[in-house]
Amino acid sequence: MSESEQANAAAAALRGGRVVVLPSDPDQQPIDVPASVVEVLVDVLDHLQRGEHVRVIADDEEITTQQAADLLNVSRPYLVGLVDRGEIPSRKVGARRRLKLADVLLYREVGESATLFLQDEHGVGRVTTPMIGAAGTGAALRAVGEACELDPKFIERTVWSELSHTSKLPWYARMERPETFVGRRAAIFGDFTYPLGLGYALAREVGLDVVACGTYLTHLERDFLFHARSFTEGPFVEDDPQEVAGRIEAARPALIVGTELEAPVAEDLGVPLLPLCYPAGGRPFVERPLMGYGGSSILADRLDEALR
Repeated sequence: MSESEQANAAAAALRGGRVVVLPSDPDQQPIDVPASVVEVLVDVLDHLQRGEHVRVIADDEEITTQQAADLLNVSRPYLVGLVDRGEIPSRKVGARRRLKLADVLLYREVGESATLFLQDEHGVGRVTTPMIGAAGTGAALRAVGEACELDPKFIERTVWSELSHTSKLPWYARMERPETFVGRRAAIFGDFTYPLGLGYALAREVGLDVVACGTYLTHLERDFLFHARSFTEGPFVEDDPQEVAGRIEAARPALIVGTELEAPVAEDLGVPLLPLCYPAGGRPFVERPLMGYGGSSILADRLDEALR
């Protein structure tokens, strides 16, 4: 029985039942586990049987502002602004700020819940499509236009005008020889937005076989896996560099798209690396962002260099 099957069976057995701890000392009485703790155990087992990571967070566990920025997928100056405005509580330890991990995670959940509430209750537009690739950029622009109640014909004219004058990616995917892409395996790893946007663009627009796509942002596991499964059968969430390297090696890609931290595994496999996801060379962002139609042209140029 696999670990997932064991977790599923254990969760089913615990639901509605009681858990008794039998002490190793035979002179001690059995101890009933509180029902509230049993509920937590069932919730943990539910996550494990879906193959998701689980981490128990103490109420008072603290992190740095940089760690908080990484968790929220924002820059550190932006995170500091949130703290200065009191949107995320903090305390000073000497000259440095410390934030409770639970407060940082709650901030993201509140933001997500707030946008869903505004959408459902007041019809406020919500745009979640990454502007990566020609299709992703067009979808995002259409969603913004609809949210702003702009003339759909104006939006379509703008999209097609920019697409025809700015984006190389659709033409590159159609003009290159089919054998350049068909059957070529690609592995992608990075933060959240870039792997998802690049994965969709490479699989659906270019035609590469995305055999693995992962993120190191474990707190976004459920969202990441949900979206990544739309274009790959190999989504994963992992923050251990050695485990990441192992997952990529097992996928046997002909191309790796990721951070510069994936350079050693690309060298070991003898395949090209496109370091298009951040962190890149100690900088928080890549030198030339891939967002928008202009970014899709950069992607086309980099793919052309790597796949020839």
